[in-house]
Amino acid sequence: LAAADENYQVIFKSKEQYDPNDYSDLRRSFGSANVYLKNLQTQEEKFFLTLDNVYFSHYHPAEFSNGKLYVIKRIGYTKEIARMTSDNPRAEQGWTDELWEYQADGKGNRIYSAQGLDFRASVEQGIIAIVANNKLIFIYTSGGIVKEYQVDDLKIDGVVFSPNIPQISLLGLARNGVYFWGNLTICPGTESFFRIHKDFWGNTG
Repeated sequence: LAAADENYQVIFKSKEQYDPNDYSDLRRSFGSANVYLKNLQTQEEKFFLTLDNVYFSHYHPAEFSNGKLYVIKRIGYTKEIARMTSDNPRAEQGWTDELWEYQADGKGNRIYSAQGLDFRASVEQGIIAIVANNKLIFIYTSGGIVKEYQVDDLKIDGVVFSPNIPQISLLGLARNGVYFWGNLTICPGTESFFRIHKDFWGNTG
């Protein structure tokens, strides 16, 4: 599968001050950070910009593609909310994750927001794939929803997942640029894979 830009790695260097022994301190997970781009051929790191509320502990927090940075921010999440969410994971709380696009001059544009999200960008195709609320959502990089998929739309015909509902996970765009790949997972393993054709946006199984 193709990476967003295989020549560069996005590196966050947190500007937050916290006790390294205090694992409850949320500043370990998100906050203000300097963003660097590491050239994987020369190993040179170059400063890109400084951002607030960066969710740098996310397993896929950012991508750099065609001169643009795509990054997840976490907004409004507090220790109080963390305790409430731990007691009641389904409680609606006043926080959100936001996907932003940034130019090299620092100009930013919020693309999408939801409580908990993942993404993969295909800037050459003008499309970003997002998983939020266990839905797969394709949006234009310029804004606007292209297509949405529920779990049942992505599973192989005749397959019944019981008793647990699988979670949608993103893999990325194939190197030939034709298919976008993902999988359906039930902890601890993958139940099935799916692929979406870039032209027809239909599940081909």
